[in-house]
Formats: sequence, structure tokens, C-alpha cells
Amino acid sequence: MPRTRLRILQISMILLLAASICRGAYADSIKPSDNHVKSAMLFNMIKFVDWPQESLSANAITICVLGKGSFGEVLNAFQGEHLKGRTVNVRHISQGYEAIDCQVLVLGDIDRRLVTSIIERTRQQAVLTVSDMPNFAQAGGVVGFIEQDDKIRFTINTTAAQQHRIRISYQLLKIARIVKDPS
Repeated sequence: MPRTRLRILQISMILLLAASICRGAYADSIKPSDNHVKSAMLFNMIKFVDWPQESLSANAITICVLGKGSFGEVLNAFQGEHLKGRTVNVRHISQGYEAIDCQVLVLGDIDRRLVTSIIERTRQQAVLTVSDMPNFAQAGGVVGFIEQDDKIRFTINTTAAQQHRIRISYQLLKIARIVKDPS
């Protein structure tokens, strides 16, 4: 009888070990989508951005999303979360002029000429403009997501940030690729 118990214990240990190896391999194979990574990165970036006091609501940080097909649609998961002592409000807008009360403006898949117009229109507003369009930061946006070496990275246009009257923490700047406006 003791030999049987020992054998059962050995088999159980082998099965547990195999199950944990399989579970670990399965967990490693589950990779979040690029859009989930970008939205999580943006959520965390906001912690390192300061807006002028007069541009902030007393109780909310509003993230506006304009356009489809971008990581902006995944941002809905952060609705109601708390950042910097304020509640996150995610709002989908259909026109650039609706971004007037937004602290963050995420530009999705929209016409490039419209992007230029929106960047110009919001340049004097304290708004963090963000997109994953190619060369977004080089074109005057504040934060542009890029793929580099199969990883999601981001660029920051420090000139655009100054024009938008927002301050980006050094901790965030030192891990970003810094770009300047072409002008």
C-alpha cells in the first residue's frame, strides 16, 4: 500500500508540473493586441503630463477620440478609472471642433489633411494630441505611436507640447524618441 501511495504521489506531481508548464506556455502565447498596448501606454503617459490648471476640470480628465480604426476604440475600457485625482471620461467625437473640452485628443483613421487642420486648430489649446498615424509627431502632433523592432514605441514632439501649453515629465521624455516640427 505505501508503494502505491508513493506512485500516486509521483504521478500527481508529474501531472501538476505538466499542467503548470502548459499553462505557462499558453499564457506566453496570449499577447495583447497593439491597440491594447497603445491604449495602456497612453493611460500611463497621462500620469506624466501636466496641463495648465485653468484647462482642467475639477473632477475629470477627458479623452476624446476622433476617427475609427485606431487604438482609441480600446480606450473605452478606461472610462471611470481614476488618474491624477480625477475620473477618466472617454468621449467619441465626430468633428474636430468638439475637442474644445478635451485634455487628450486621440486621432484615429481620418484624412491626413483633416489631421493637419485639427492640429492647427488645437495648437493654442492645452490638449495632448495622440495618434498612431505614420509621422504624426513630425507633422505637429504631440505623441505619435510607432512600431520599431516589433515593439510599440512612441515619439514626442516637444515643440508641439510647448505650443499646446502642456508639460511632459522628464521621466517620460527620456524613454521617448524626441522629434521636432519640420519647420
